Amino acid sequence: MDDNIENFIKENEYLYARVSSVEYEEFINLYTYLEGYTSFSTQHKIKGEEFENVLIILDNAKWNDYNFGYLFDPSNLKCNPSVLMRTQKLFYVCCTHAKENLVVYCNKPTEDMADTAEKWFGKENCFKI
Repeated sequence: MDDNIENFIKENEYLYARVSSVEYEEFINLYTYLEGYTSFSTQHKIKGEEFENVLIILDNAKWNDYNFGYLFDPSNLKCNPSVLMRTQKLFYVCCTHAKENLVVYCNKPTEDMADTAEKWFGKENCFKI
């Protein structure tokens, strides 16, 4: 170790402690993913890409910019129009990047959401798991 590294550690103790506790293999996995060397991606990193298989996981998490409940439940009166529009665009982007297989997964769909999915994708293509 030289002075630059020692100074960095002193000035960034918290960061150094967190990073140094990460297994090397996990660091390499993160690097590989961030640099685009895996077959996995997010909807925000797929511009211009196509994939044989696409899995869309409908999960609002803590996002306020998107709401998949709005998308699949058009009767929702509390729907924010700008959030709905962003959600529609995002969903469209995700769906149109599948060349062969598209799977849309929703953990706990409402009855209205399931009905909409059956209308869009066909009842024979919708499964409860």
